Amino acid sequence: MSFAPMVISTGMLMAYEAVALILGRTSGTDCRGWFLNPHRPAIEKPRNALIASLMRPLVRRAIDQLTGVA
Repeated sequence: MSFAPMVISTGMLMAYEAVALILGRTSGTDCRGWFLNPHRPAIEKPRNALIASLMRPLVRRAIDQLTGVA
């Protein structure tokens, strides 16, 4: 994936948030931000803290298996 589209997308999201703040509108972000999922082109919000803490060991184990870490 080229780096340029990621920079453009990030800039557009930041501009959207700035305009929303100036106009006094609420937006869908919070202190955790948004994330780009390049595997299925989508902007995603983080999972809530409880679900994230439950999934963390499973995700770490899957990443370790993919990278060959014992």
